[in-house]
Amino acid sequence: LAFYALVFIYLLYLYIRSTKIQYLILAGIFLGILISTKQQGLIYFFVFILSFLIFNLYSYLTNGKLRKSDLALSFAFLLAIIISLPFLIDQQIRTGTIFYAPGEVGEVTALFSENSNNVIVNLFRSNIPLDKDSIEDLNNIISYKPISNQNLFNSFKQFFLFPILNFRSGDLNAQNNIPFYLLVSFLLIFLTGLVKFFKINNYLGIIIFVAVFLDLILVFFLNQYLYQYYPLSLVLISLIFPLGIYSLFRNSGNNYSKILVFSLILILFLLIVL
Repeated sequence: LAFYALVFIYLLYLYIRSTKIQYLILAGIFLGILISTKQQGLIYFFVFILSFLIFNLYSYLTNGKLRKSDLALSFAFLLAIIISLPFLIDQQIRTGTIFYAPGEVGEVTALFSENSNNVIVNLFRSNIPLDKDSIEDLNNIISYKPISNQNLFNSFKQFFLFPILNFRSGDLNAQNNIPFYLLVSFLLIFLTGLVKFFKINNYLGIIIFVAVFLDLILVFFLNQYLYQYYPLSLVLISLIFPLGIYSLFRNSGNNYSKILVFSLILILFLLIVL
């Protein structure tokens, strides 16, 4: 899932740089495969659509008009729909929903009564019954630890403290014991890497920002772990951090400053294991 999403983003970037139609066609194919692979692919499809709309609005406000090459990006989304449509129809016929199977998405349907005939609820309901006893047994074996003191900032910590939390097997409760200077340092690297993507290409920056931001909102409202259902953000974070380090190193001025920045970053990552 993350691979297809990342290749799609990279192909769009190549198209924007060169306006070669073959990159756009390949982007549409990979996006179609992404949608057909798993229900999270549908979420990322809407993420990319939102990014496309924001980018075109930005392009219009800065240039006073919409360029044909920017509007042509919609071809990739249309191609993706054509490719994924047979698979989505098949899943709808077999399970009763294109979003989830079996059972239902509890976070959505819990907002309504059990017998609710709400259109939104029905979209998330499958006609395949969920074996609750098996799920309970499974959760007893591999269940995620409860997240304590969950708020928007603690959810955001999962993103910019990912190197530390990943090393400590994702124990989010450990983030409360991380020193303030580590919080600030990793936040600086994360934001620097994010800004660098915007400097490389505006559309690339918008896609990455929207994807990470919407995943953050979902992590917060659904009280979930970043590594639980959000593979694209995990991959993007793995790119944001090295790019942030590279940007800090390149912009540090003379050789003495470069050595100082490199030493500080090295010390930070060594502190992860402490």
